[in-house]
Amino acid sequence: MDRPSLLPRPNRSRWVSQFGLGIAALIGWILIVASFQSFLDFRTLLYEGKDWFRDDLVFLNKEVRLTDSIGLSDSEIDMRLLDKIRAVDGIAFAEPVYRNDFAAAVQIGGGVFPTIYSEIFLEAVPLELFVPEVAEWQWQEGDALVPILIPRQFLNLYNFGFAPGKGLPPVSEETAKRVRFSLLCYPTSGGSPEVFTASIAGFSDRIESIVVPLSFLAYANQRFGRGSNETYGRAAIALTNPDSAEFHRLLEDNRLRAGRDTRETARLRMLLDLCLVAFGSAGVIILLLNLLLFLADIETSISDHRSRIEKLYFLGYTPSALARRLVFRKIVGLGLPALVGLAFAWYGREKIIQPLSNAGIEISPHIANLTILLWTILIFGSAFWLITRIQSRLKGMYR
Repeated sequence: MDRPSLLPRPNRSRWVSQFGLGIAALIGWILIVASFQSFLDFRTLLYEGKDWFRDDLVFLNKEVRLTDSIGLSDSEIDMRLLDKIRAVDGIAFAEPVYRNDFAAAVQIGGGVFPTIYSEIFLEAVPLELFVPEVAEWQWQEGDALVPILIPRQFLNLYNFGFAPGKGLPPVSEETAKRVRFSLLCYPTSGGSPEVFTASIAGFSDRIESIVVPLSFLAYANQRFGRGSNETYGRAAIALTNPDSAEFHRLLEDNRLRAGRDTRETARLRMLLDLCLVAFGSAGVIILLLNLLLFLADIETSISDHRSRIEKLYFLGYTPSALARRLVFRKIVGLGLPALVGLAFAWYGREKIIQPLSNAGIEISPHIANLTILLWTILIFGSAFWLITRIQSRLKGMYR
């Protein structure tokens, strides 16, 4: 014999309304989970390759014109212009990009491998433009190894251009980091070069040249170069507001160019953020309305069956027990759409990742732990709020 329910079962019309609320809750959960996960994914893509440097790092250089080529003007950045850059609102930090003023070259290979020799130029930026995790990147006199950063494009040119033509195997980034090679510094005054052992500390898409620690370049310029230099080819800045009108007016007035499409990147980031916030907010609003409708439906049930609830109370049913029985179906109606919404987001992600991967856009195939944590907090928070409100309502009725 079936145990009778505490309250009458809902009629067919109420089941239809419950089904509609479930569909609305499902849409809300999909919007929340998908928009938050997309926010994390897009952030990863926008900041991809920026693991060595601050996110707001921007390089500035002057536009080279014909008058520069024939000696009537120059494309250098002097201290006066650097001070103007520092005074612009939205620029948190601005320093010159230091360069070698002596001849330098690298040599790698020998033995069974072909020797590769190439003249290079070196650059260095202050430690303030590195992220804290790599702030220890530096060199001091007497160190056996000089760490360098190179553009990731250099390795691609070797793997897909030089190596196939020479019949050599491609080299992965991890393999390249294990290679030691010679860094030759030629004194400006003449004489034999001094040879340093160097290794690749990492790769970056943010740079166009070989970057060495500032301490090494300062030492090498003093030892092999002509001394101090008051003009620079480029400046490195920390730009907190890439869409600043004052900043772009500075660029136009001083024929400066900012790397990496600064304004376009900022606008893209803002557009993505606005879209994802809009979708996420829509999902949160739908869930809030859904909870309020759940609560209104339960309030209606309590009002319709007030006398029955009072009798149950006199039979020994506490408000907590009644609340748990009363909202059990509501919790199922709340939790089931949450689970299905998470499953939909997971399934949709699997379908999207493969085409993106084929296009060369790498995204983690798994939903982030932060997204799972947000989902868990929302579902348990909603259930706790719903049960607490019903308990409070029943206790008030008993009083």
